[in-house]
Amino acid sequence: MESVKIKKLLDNYFEGRTTLEEEKILEDYFNQPYISEELKSYQPLFMGFSAARQEVFNKKIILPEEKKVKFINSKTISIAAAIFVGIGVFVLSQSQITADEKEALEALNQSRVKMMMLSEKLNYGAQKLQYVSEFSDATDRVFNIEE
Repeated sequence: MESVKIKKLLDNYFEGRTTLEEEKILEDYFNQPYISEELKSYQPLFMGFSAARQEVFNKKIILPEEKKVKFINSKTISIAAAIFVGIGVFVLSQSQITADEKEALEALNQSRVKMMMLSEKLNYGAQKLQYVSEFSDATDRVFNIEE
């Protein structure tokens, strides 16, 4: 009867659903000298937990000293912000498009429009050629012309 209860506790233990009291019951069971043969394989696990709990770290831990952060005064921050804003204004003012560049962009857009119109006309012509090809095949069959 006790081994059935221990098996249920083990299942719950491995699924992470045991309480601390139930884990203490398992530990006490596996630390006793008389254990069911079918549960002996779990004994080293719980004995290892007991041994690990008794280990103590005795060395002294030396932590590095905290470095003090120097405070930057508000005057320095103000100067840095002013320089940053000045650089930003300069960069933004330099990115304006010149008249020649505007003219080139307009020509590019016009050529795109004309190329699209040409493409549409070529596609329309290719569709009409399909009808001519079908007509040619039909006349060849009517007049029995062999190629």
